[in-house]
Amino acid sequence: MVYHYKAESTLGGPATGVTEADPTFTAPPSLRRQGQLMTRSSISTDRTFTGNYKRTGSRKKVPKTELLMLTSQLSIMCESGVDLAEAIEESARQATHPVLRKALIQVHRDISDGRRIADAMAAQSEIFGSTYVASFSAGESSGNMETVLRRLAAILEGEIRLRSMLVTVMAYPVVLAGLSFVTLGVLLLFVLPHFGAIFEGMKVPLPASTQILLGLSNSFTEYPEIWCLSLLGGIATAVLCSRSPAVHRKFDHLMLHMTGVSDVTQSLVAGRAFRMCGTMVESGVPLLEAIRMTRLSIQNSVFRELFDVLETEVLNGRGIGNALAATKYIPRGAARMVVTAEKTGRLGQVMDRAGTFYETEGKRRLEELSKLLEPAIIIIMGCVVALVVLSILLPMFALTQMTGAN
Repeated sequence: MVYHYKAESTLGGPATGVTEADPTFTAPPSLRRQGQLMTRSSISTDRTFTGNYKRTGSRKKVPKTELLMLTSQLSIMCESGVDLAEAIEESARQATHPVLRKALIQVHRDISDGRRIADAMAAQSEIFGSTYVASFSAGESSGNMETVLRRLAAILEGEIRLRSMLVTVMAYPVVLAGLSFVTLGVLLLFVLPHFGAIFEGMKVPLPASTQILLGLSNSFTEYPEIWCLSLLGGIATAVLCSRSPAVHRKFDHLMLHMTGVSDVTQSLVAGRAFRMCGTMVESGVPLLEAIRMTRLSIQNSVFRELFDVLETEVLNGRGIGNALAATKYIPRGAARMVVTAEKTGRLGQVMDRAGTFYETEGKRRLEELSKLLEPAIIIIMGCVVALVVLSILLPMFALTQMTGAN
């Protein structure tokens, strides 16, 4: 692989140039033998990848299920002996998503014009994403496209299953909380004001809780514009905060360190990152490119910063195991396995296995957390509803005693 580099010469003054390095990135030692210390490097732009990747979140939306169907279809046809160009052409005919169909047609045209498959896919990176493109390049270079496609399909299938499981696990607590808030709203806006008018007419002494809830209920009806403006302001503030990198980082940091949630988040994020990086390395993608593309696919900003550190370690000729071991939010077992894998030369395989294990472990812990959330929500909302009901019943008891005394 070709690199452009900047270095400081031991003879004095800066030096720049181009050097050739293998996929394990041995450029820094080779420069040191020439009396130079590399300060910066980038992959030469005359190759498929330039090292200047963009986050794939901005690409045109193609559902993961469509990409999974495409990858599985290409894998099956390639294993059956069908040429990849023909497989892409057939997939374009059968594609139902208009954006994906248009991209596949253009890829087939580029291949028919004599371009490499990797270059044709790279031209559609907004649709497929950098991970997809790099995997195709690795498969084309190694001549093992069938294996690469199977691994790509496994990655996509894992992402779809994880997202589906998240929706399934969190659906019941969310629905339960929503129904509880609706019940509470009905009690405050319709039931309590009616009883409040009766209590006021009968001169019934009201407990403090009843007075507070009646005041809150009356404010809803007397000042609806203030509540609407407050609600809109809260939504606008939440949207602005969600777009703030500083707030986003604090939230990501909290999710990785908060008691009760950190085990789930650490296992899921680390598992997915390790599995994706390991799969790409196993498919023939150089480690540096695999780290860069894995970073693009990670939503957690704290983990992205970690992969910045890993990229620097690789550029400086060091391994990634020690950096992972020094990170508190990386599972200890995973870091130890990576350190051992670097010594044995099986980094891709070990990262893939470790990622699969911790992703499964994260799913299990998420299910356990969901089972704990359900009774917690029931208890909390039950207490709130019980407070409202008692605020209605206590004055009624006082009214009954007054009526009996008369």
